[in-house]
Amino acid sequence: MNEIQDNKHHILATAFKLFFQKGYKEVTMSELVKESGLSKGAFYHYFSSKEELYNHSMEMFMSHYLSNFSIDYDESQTLRNNLKRLYNQFSPITDQMNTSTQEAAEALSNYLIFLQNLMRKEAWRTKMEVYNRNFTDEFTRWIKLAQTRGEIMKALDPLLLAKHFTSLMKGVGVLHTFVDSSEPVQVTFGKLVDQFFDVIEIKD
Repeated sequence: MNEIQDNKHHILATAFKLFFQKGYKEVTMSELVKESGLSKGAFYHYFSSKEELYNHSMEMFMSHYLSNFSIDYDESQTLRNNLKRLYNQFSPITDQMNTSTQEAAEALSNYLIFLQNLMRKEAWRTKMEVYNRNFTDEFTRWIKLAQTRGEIMKALDPLLLAKHFTSLMKGVGVLHTFVDSSEPVQVTFGKLVDQFFDVIEIKD
């Protein structure tokens, strides 16, 4: 990045953290300028209003979220281990959210408001719908492959099981952020996956 890109990214990252911590209404432009460490003139060179900054910071976070995943399947590994490997791509985002939260109830409220505001934007809602559909479709393919290879029970519905895995990946991140953060989120996810697969895997 050049200096202009660095400054813009720094402002957006700072803004997202504040908006997530305190909510849109509670954050002021003067606070945003102060937290950025830039001069008022330099700050307003990039963003002229709180609304503009809020919209751009949401878009930056979602772009980062969507670009951080490579849903590729390593056929040299089991389905169980592929799921753990994939989640390791997701856990840094959960860790980032952990460092951005204070009181759990307040953080959860801000998080839900953030999602609600994001989903009001048709372009981002459409992106998320396509992304989630592709995610589930790819998981379904993984499961069918694992069934063909004799790893898991063939009687299980691949699409339903794909939805189980998708819900597990998303749910453990939310719980870890707002309820239980006593161990790294990838460790918690690994334990949940292991227990789940102890039930659905075909035993020798």
